[in-house]
Amino acid sequence: MLAAMPTPQVMRGATHHRFYFNQQPHFLTVSDNLHATYSFDGEGRLLGAFRNGVNYRRGLRGDILMKQESL
Repeated sequence: MLAAMPTPQVMRGATHHRFYFNQQPHFLTVSDNLHATYSFDGEGRLLGAFRNGVNYRRGLRGDILMKQESL
């Protein structure tokens, strides 16, 4: 089990990108300038991601599911 952070932590990269880290008891969320977001469980497995307008989620069988709005 991960220890929770009281508030999300922000780091600035060399290119002025902001990286956000939010640690909760059972998962960690990392975001790059709030454009791409990745969530991981306590073992480091990807739970979900949002990148380039597409959502990715880990299914119950462990496969990665992609959800995208159709035009």
